[in-house]
Amino acid sequence: MVLDNPIVFYTLVTVTIFVFYVCLILAGGKFLFGWTRHCKSKTRLFGKTVIITGGRTGVGKETAVDLAERGARIIITTRNCTRGEEAIKEIKNRTGNYNIECMELDLTDFDSIHRFATRIKQSEIRLDILINCAAIIDFSTTNVTKYGHDYIFATNYIGHFLLTYLLLDLLKLSVPSRIINISSLMHMLPFDLDLKTMCDNGVKYPGLSGYMVSKLAVVMHARSLSQRLTGSGVSVYAVNPGLVKTELYIPFKSKIPACFLKVLLWYLRKISLTPKAGAQCVIYAAVEESLQGSSGIYLDKSKVVDGNKLTKNEGLCQQLWDMSMEICGLQQYA
Repeated sequence: MVLDNPIVFYTLVTVTIFVFYVCLILAGGKFLFGWTRHCKSKTRLFGKTVIITGGRTGVGKETAVDLAERGARIIITTRNCTRGEEAIKEIKNRTGNYNIECMELDLTDFDSIHRFATRIKQSEIRLDILINCAAIIDFSTTNVTKYGHDYIFATNYIGHFLLTYLLLDLLKLSVPSRIINISSLMHMLPFDLDLKTMCDNGVKYPGLSGYMVSKLAVVMHARSLSQRLTGSGVSVYAVNPGLVKTELYIPFKSKIPACFLKVLLWYLRKISLTPKAGAQCVIYAAVEESLQGSSGIYLDKSKVVDGNKLTKNEGLCQQLWDMSMEICGLQQYA
């Protein structure tokens, strides 16, 4: 028999063990990351206006599709309106809702944010839902903005902090309204938040750098802002959409050896959510009626859960708020 050959026998055993562990790793990843709760709310949004930053692709676009199907007026933002128009056309075709618009916004440029906010306040009579979704994750970049801030942190947090502040009056006029900050499971990783170092190698506030810190900051922002908006009718939520197959994977190509990258991307594709599945928790935060009256909460798989313990450190949250106001030139309004 073939199995009488020890080489064949041990080869088969090795392959069997390897396949078993691959299946085990896949099953574990799927159990942890590869599922979500689909939003079952039937809430309609006729007459409502929604702004989604980064609504051109991924979770942002799928959120736009769902809310457009509910009848909302949708405004998505992008740094490239030409590419944004392609997304607009797709959303219109998929939903039959033609009240969709794309506007240019660069979240690393304060002038661009002010221009956008001014345009919104001039053209819109209401703003019911603001979804701060735009993000980058490029671990290989060390770029800074023209203001000297880390590029990732500026895109994912600082720009949204300023944008939200500038649109608060319109949100207050449209109550009950909602602000949704998109975070990540990565903000749960243990690390210290350095708010003391003011400048290092030309980077202002070097402790406020990178993807994980930016996603921690958006949860802290949701908590701090909700406290300041108590009684206003504006609710604030932080949301983890899950591990999603999006363009955020692209930057790994410049950081990881090609052979390992292929294995990593294969694994991530197997366990990741589709953008439509990843959008479910965001949609839930936007439309679920039972959330009304709750604010400052962190949602994962459409359930309220605890975020990183640092998000409950009131002193640290206050420090981050004060620094954000200073960075955005809003000290006089503090």
